Amino acid sequence: MDEGLIRLDRYLAKVQPQFSRSRIQALLSQGAFCVNGKEERASYLVRSGDCIVLQVPPVEASTYSAEELPLDILYEDDDVMVINKQAGMTVHPSHTQKTGTLVNALLARAHGLSTIGGVERPGIVHRLDKNTSGVIIVAKHDIAHRHLSSQFHQREVKKIYVGFVIGRPPEQGEWRESIGRHRTDRKRFSTGSMRSKPAHTRFVCRGHYGGVSELELELLTGRTHQIRVHAASAGFPLVGDTLYGSERKVRLLKPANIKQIVQGFERQALHAASLELVLPNGRKQCFSAPWPVDLLELKKSLMNST
Repeated sequence: MDEGLIRLDRYLAKVQPQFSRSRIQALLSQGAFCVNGKEERASYLVRSGDCIVLQVPPVEASTYSAEELPLDILYEDDDVMVINKQAGMTVHPSHTQKTGTLVNALLARAHGLSTIGGVERPGIVHRLDKNTSGVIIVAKHDIAHRHLSSQFHQREVKKIYVGFVIGRPPEQGEWRESIGRHRTDRKRFSTGSMRSKPAHTRFVCRGHYGGVSELELELLTGRTHQIRVHAASAGFPLVGDTLYGSERKVRLLKPANIKQIVQGFERQALHAASLELVLPNGRKQCFSAPWPVDLLELKKSLMNST
């Protein structure tokens, strides 16, 4: 095969960053992309001079219910809405959870949402894990969605998190291990995946409390569970992150009062503290979300116990 050729699905993912890979696959299966006047499979090899045309099918009506759920709105204009998502709220519906999500809340509140994410993810440009709190931005129309997606794709968005990990990492550093789906556990991601993608996280220690450290983390890429996987792989799982092995590390914690505090924290101790980007109106802005009560109480308890 000519090394200069690239599969159609991979080419589209590269030149159409506003679409997720799953969305591109769905559009291909619907015949939305034509190459030189005819439909082609995802495996078609794109050649120089090919004419690729996209005809997005009409937007389906959402099957998800609008729900009057409380939202902490940090900022809103005609293009976007910036929300301080609470821990415990899933961002978009799934086959196992169709209600109580951020999307359900947005459907009840927003006059319009972008459709690029598909019927299941209206307005969603990026995501946070269910039990991660903090800043998330939502697009109200497709032009805004493309504008924001391009910045995320080009890694022009500055994303700062705060987290508490078990152990004592270096005072500052970075993790660059590639991340992909775990080989046997579909709920997890891993630095040992056969099909991984580059991932980059920087961190600075902001405090040490016995066997627990407070980190400020900058997410330079946006892989699923990235901070959680990188921290655990380095031997410093996030407090409360049972999916990535925090329970094993907790058993070794000393003194006993620190161990007890950590055992009482019921989610991964991770908060998306700030998000800096250029809004569709051309203004560069940084949005910050205050620490949630549980994280503040965790820090206070740790400080008082050391």
